[in-house]
Amino acid sequence: MADTVTQLQDQVNHMAMLMFNSIGTLQRDALPAERLNTTNALSDSIPPQIEIPNQNIKKGVTKEQIEEMTKQLVESSKVIDMLAEQLPDAEGTPAEQLKRIEELQEEHEKISKELNKELEKAKEKLDKVNAEFEQLADAELKLGTDGVGEGGGSGAKKKKRSIK
Repeated sequence: MADTVTQLQDQVNHMAMLMFNSIGTLQRDALPAERLNTTNALSDSIPPQIEIPNQNIKKGVTKEQIEEMTKQLVESSKVIDMLAEQLPDAEGTPAEQLKRIEELQEEHEKISKELNKELEKAKEKLDKVNAEFEQLADAELKLGTDGVGEGGGSGAKKKKRSIK
């Protein structure tokens, strides 16, 4: 199972997807609101679905669809709240937190330098091993071509290659 922050990020992404899908559905399917009177006031009621002739399709959004979209968004919001409550509280004053951050950064820099030193040592060892391997390979090639006639055996030319 993922840590709380990852779960929170996933849930926020899920809620964003629900929002986009809900808004997209409403934009695509909802019918225009009805006007109440000549003052251009709009009705709060949901317009009834209309049936498209010869296609056996109804256009419009039902109250049940809106309630389901709302329910999903509310549930997602509750999960986000629950996950946020699981996060640890910040410890200390802002000044203490900044001091702790600076200490962690110094520790990070120290460890980073140590790792870079170890990496350099490892590269040096690898270069030594490659050089020794190359010497061994050259010695083996010389031994392999020494007892063969002037034609050099199969006629293969000896190439010196660097392995890096």
